[in-house]
Amino acid sequence: MPDTNALRLRIADELDRQASDIIGSPSLSVGYAINREINSAIQHYESARFRWNQVRQTALFTTVNGTAIYSLPADFVRMDSLKISYAGAFVFQRKRAWEAVEERDLQVSGSPGVPSEYVIYGNVIRFGPITPNGAYTAFGSYIRRFRPTSLTGSYCAIITMGGGSLTATSSGSHVNHLDGWTTDGEELIRARAKAGFQINYARDQAAMLDMKMLEARGEPYLSIAEKIAYGKLSDETADAVATGRIRPYFI
Repeated sequence: MPDTNALRLRIADELDRQASDIIGSPSLSVGYAINREINSAIQHYESARFRWNQVRQTALFTTVNGTAIYSLPADFVRMDSLKISYAGAFVFQRKRAWEAVEERDLQVSGSPGVPSEYVIYGNVIRFGPITPNGAYTAFGSYIRRFRPTSLTGSYCAIITMGGGSLTATSSGSHVNHLDGWTTDGEELIRARAKAGFQINYARDQAAMLDMKMLEARGEPYLSIAEKIAYGKLSDETADAVATGRIRPYFI
């Protein structure tokens, strides 16, 4: 199965470049630039829903009596549902606007109890309309982000050789990942990262025209290949979660 190192090498092959080639500044290698574009591609799609970035009903924290605000997990992107355990069951928490809970501070009085609503503001969750009155475990289903891959210590050195010189390039170390972005989402990330390199580093005119054409249509892709790959993944995700039925949802 491919990982970020294999992904870098494949993109370099498709670009007909060596990962160790130097471009632009004396210390920027093709591999380093590709790695930047891989991370940018993942960041571009990290809030989209795919099977590998969905976290189902995981324990986030335990509430404290009289405390309404709690930190979100470091990998949090977007909440799907939140509930707290109480008396052997779950109490579903309805998502509200921050302003609505702020306004209720002036309207709701009384002792803490079992909350039924929450809001997200910045990197915290706030419960309402009352604060928790005990230790309840909060379970969240949410879209998560993955740590970026890194390629550090990329450099070039001039080696003197009998009347001439040789430029050698190397990479000191890198953090390699094997996850959904490099397996199920490999085609999508490879297409966007490859187009990003062609646009931002190779200044490829054809790639830039493709991007401008898609941009004019209001489409958030860098290339046709990326658009096709996203469509396939989107269909797979929809097929996996859809039931073919619509039910009403009451707020």
